[in-house]
Amino acid sequence: MNRFIILFLILLFVLVNISACSSKSNENLVVDDFTATEILQEELSIEIDITEDLYETDKFLIIVPSDWSVMEIDGGFRIYKSNLELIQIQYVGFNQGETHAMLQAKQLSKNSEGTGPEEIEILNKIFWHTTYLNGDIEAGYYARIEEGGIMLTIQTMKGTYETNKEYTKILDTVVFK
Repeated sequence: MNRFIILFLILLFVLVNISACSSKSNENLVVDDFTATEILQEELSIEIDITEDLYETDKFLIIVPSDWSVMEIDGGFRIYKSNLELIQIQYVGFNQGETHAMLQAKQLSKNSEGTGPEEIEILNKIFWHTTYLNGDIEAGYYARIEEGGIMLTIQTMKGTYETNKEYTKILDTVVFK
């Protein structure tokens, strides 16, 4: 029951903050003398079309289909649809130990009767990963420690990077700076 309340509160928070969403045009972003579009085309051979929007933080770029909503959060973005599909990618904390990401995934797995945790490679990086149920909804958690002890986390709801092809497509557009 507590999981449903937490899920409801998260969804309510997301819906209340929809107006805080920010969309950034892919034509005006400049990173080290290259436009973000040029970086994406060069790094991933991706063309941005009119049904996609480009979002940027100081650490990464991501392309999101325009039928998804995006909310800027500290260190990243929450990308979601009204049917509870959710991707959250963000950088959190600093000076965390090398094992902190694994310990976070292990604790989440234990508390939610999840898998693993196990190490997997996505986005050309190694993450600690667990798949678990949030109520009856499949969720995924991916975490790794980056330079400076900053943790990069990716959280999904209603599927994972491996099981939801739309999540895979969106996350595969991430370009780290």
